Amino acid sequence: MRQKIIPLFISLLIVLTTFITIPLAQANPGHFILKESSYTPEKVFPGDTNVKLKVVILNSGSDVQDVFVRLSLPTGFNPTYAGSDRASVGDVDADESVTLYFYIDIDEQVKPGYFKLPLQVKYDNSGEWLSVPIAVSEKAIFEVISVETEPKEIHVGDTGVIVRVNVKNTGQVTAESVQVELLVGSAFSGSIIDSLGIINPGETRQATFTIDVDKSASPGQYPTQLTISWTQQGTDQVLTQNLSVTLTVLPVPLYITMLPLLVVIAMIILGVIWLQKRGKLVFLRRTRAQKSAN
Repeated sequence: MRQKIIPLFISLLIVLTTFITIPLAQANPGHFILKESSYTPEKVFPGDTNVKLKVVILNSGSDVQDVFVRLSLPTGFNPTYAGSDRASVGDVDADESVTLYFYIDIDEQVKPGYFKLPLQVKYDNSGEWLSVPIAVSEKAIFEVISVETEPKEIHVGDTGVIVRVNVKNTGQVTAESVQVELLVGSAFSGSIIDSLGIINPGETRQATFTIDVDKSASPGQYPTQLTISWTQQGTDQVLTQNLSVTLTVLPVPLYITMLPLLVVIAMIILGVIWLQKRGKLVFLRRTRAQKSAN
């Protein structure tokens, strides 16, 4: 009896071991860790676009299938184009590294600081979250304080109009080699670039442009882009910021429109008066001549 029980017990033990071993193997899925990350350019700022993120993840667990990776971008961070925030990887073996590239844009309104971009890694029926670090550096920030024109009123066809734009550096960083460009469109032409040099934090400088208004321009308001470009310490990048300036073009005054007609009318009147005077003078001469003959 004992001899029958022992083999039966061994058989049951083998079966139980099999059932226990299988779940343990299944409970050891892939486990991804962030092995390496970097971004280009090496220093990024609010307003930067097409920032290239390089992410290397390592499968430190068992083999996995259908791996899909997606950046869950916080407010102010956006994919540069559709699908640039995700990647379909496929199967990844144990201890295998995968290199991924993402492209993102950073809004101008993002405050400088250190961010951890959530990275979701999904595979089989499981998944996990990693964090991709990125530091957004501070840069100069500009604001349009006022816009003045000389003359104050701009009309269709005016030439030599002077536009003065006062810009202020409201940031905490000094801007160097500052250049301001007024993108005027087809309605205007002229000197639309001015160099302002260094603008310190809190300092206001004036950019001056001289423009002509096209004779075929329609009266109305013209929203115009003001592009400011500069450099600053700590980076070789040329930074840019776009601001909005509105120029108002008025119709040509009526008296200017009527001036040619008034000149013609005046010339006609003067001609008539001259002819009348000349006719009277001839008549007087004839009359005197007749009297002398008699």
